Amino acid sequence: MITHSGEQVHGAPKVRAEAKDARNIIEPGVVIHPSVKLGHGILIQAGATIAHDCVICDFVTICPGVNLAGGVTVGEGAWIGINSCVVQGVTIGEWSFIGAGSVVVKDIPPRVLAYGNPCRVIRELKPEELGRIL
Repeated sequence: MITHSGEQVHGAPKVRAEAKDARNIIEPGVVIHPSVKLGHGILIQAGATIAHDCVICDFVTICPGVNLAGGVTVGEGAWIGINSCVVQGVTIGEWSFIGAGSVVVKDIPPRVLAYGNPCRVIRELKPEELGRIL
């Protein structure tokens, strides 16, 4: 795992063997609690907190100030907007986008745009929209 100065890592996050050279970027002020599993190609921005037993899959972006409670799973390519909160045990599907300031209290399916308090699915993402990202 590649990290940058300023992050606080409590315990060692579990990183898949092939992900250790993955160029994950963890910005200053990030707190990662024990038993977190990280994929590769991840960006975790300033001030985010990731609680125990979370699973962060490959190519995930976690914006500034995001708070992930314990046991959250974030699917491949998902994006969580600034200052969002995800409650314990929730799964965010692959390539889903969570809007800024959302409070995610239930599972979010793959390939959707979701936002709000409480967070709800707004619409499915079209393949051509995802193609711009992939």
